[in-house]
Amino acid sequence: MEDKFNWDAKMKALQAVKSNLPKIVANTCQLYFNSQFQKAEWNGVGWGARKNQANTHHLLVASGNLRLAVNNSLKHADFNRVTFAVDLPYAAVHNYGLRAGRGKGFIMPQRKFMGYSDQLRDVLKAKILKQLKSIFPK
Repeated sequence: MEDKFNWDAKMKALQAVKSNLPKIVANTCQLYFNSQFQKAEWNGVGWGARKNQANTHHLLVASGNLRLAVNNSLKHADFNRVTFAVDLPYAAVHNYGLRAGRGKGFIMPQRKFMGYSDQLRDVLKAKILKQLKSIFPK
């Protein structure tokens, strides 16, 4: 019997996509996080100016350690999960706008650089659909 749908080839291509998707997702997320950090914004909303204008360095880049940690934040990538983490103790304070220990009641302004994003989700969705359509065109 003839296989007019070429299922064997499609299943092989699907396995290749399954193998490549974690890399595509991880790279896309990493580029997004890095670009947001570079632009000093999250989803088009800027981080805002610092109170002390005497500091001339880019926001969150006094030593460069946080930027480097963001660049190296990919911890795990497989078909079921892609995980990013920054292990610096002050990273969460900046990313979520938490208490910073600079005096009673001081809350650091949130300057998000990693996490969930509708924009990122849309980019990922388009990349995943492109991969699937290469196997199963309309």
